[in-house]
Amino acid sequence: NENTAKAVRAVAKECGEEVARAIAGECREFEHVINAMGYGYSLLNVSADTFARRCPDCVNWLGGSCDIFRAELSRRRERKKGT
Repeated sequence: NENTAKAVRAVAKECGEEVARAIAGECREFEHVINAMGYGYSLLNVSADTFARRCPDCVNWLGGSCDIFRAELSRRRERKKGT
């Protein structure tokens, strides 16, 4: 849906690719949408070892409304303010 795509782009732009990768890299709840669809990485020509973990590629992303992502983003903003 177009509204969801816009929301994803806005949140990704706000936090940046590096932050989206860092948060996903630490997240215990991360599940890539490719894996969740049951197609498997090899069928879609994606290596499970080399794909980038990014929040927007997670089943829990929900258009940027993921509670884990939002909480971690808030923590990072607070730490940035304090420095």
